[in-house]
Amino acid sequence: MLPVGNPAIGDDFIDREKEIDQIISALEKDSVLLIAPRRFGKTSIMRRLEKELSSQDGLCVFIEVED
Repeated sequence: MLPVGNPAIGDDFIDREKEIDQIISALEKDSVLLIAPRRFGKTSIMRRLEKELSSQDGLCVFIEVED
C-alpha cells in the first residue's frame, strides 16, 4: 500500500522515473503542462522535476494553484 497525503519526497518517491525522464525530454523541445486527477501525484512529480532541473543549472519555477 502506498501512503496518501503530502507530496512524496526522498525514498517515498517511487516508480515515477519514466515520467520524469519523459517530461525532461519534452522540456528540451517545448513547454509542458501536467494535468491529472486529484491525488495522482502531480505535486510529487513537479517537486522531483524542480530538484532534477535545479541540479542541472536549469531554471524551474513552481506555481501551485488550487480552486
